[in-house]
Amino acid sequence: MFSPLVTAEFPTYDEAFAYTQAYAIENGIGLTKKRTNYREKGGPVRNQDLCCDRGSYQANRVAYQPVKENRKRQRGSAQTACEYTVRIQYLAKGVYKVQEKGFTHNHEPSQDASAHPSNRRLTVDDQKNIGRLTITGVKARQIKQLHKQQSAPNRPEPTKRDIYNVQAKMGQEMRKGLTCARRVGG
Repeated sequence: MFSPLVTAEFPTYDEAFAYTQAYAIENGIGLTKKRTNYREKGGPVRNQDLCCDRGSYQANRVAYQPVKENRKRQRGSAQTACEYTVRIQYLAKGVYKVQEKGFTHNHEPSQDASAHPSNRRLTVDDQKNIGRLTITGVKARQIKQLHKQQSAPNRPEPTKRDIYNVQAKMGQEMRKGLTCARRVGG
């Protein structure tokens, strides 16, 4: 079962957010940003609600499609309408407080923290490292192995698809400044 989140105070928002993500990984859940209020436009965070990534319903798309008896894939959903929420709140003393909002999970924890995309999210440094390795010709499989060796032991490793997505994003950014003819290869 889930261990309760211990209410704690931190001097910066980044430390408070890192604390919530470490809690999520340790307990086999994923936390995603639900709502964020800022002290001033473009300024520091006043409060932020993080919710369980299983927290909404998937739309019933089958009702809008003709029924197919012999579908190749029966697509399911991990959504369970879980209402678990954590709040990071700025206090007047220049301190960020992390606390649960009183809801409980309505599902079991995942066996592997990497089942949640929010736990596999790559940092900016990781993305830059993947970019450097890609430019030198290292393949995604090898990048995944290198990342596993260099990252913290309790951190979930990215999938090859996560690495491909970073590579595609990097390619799009590189092509932004090119003319249409040069994009095609001319």
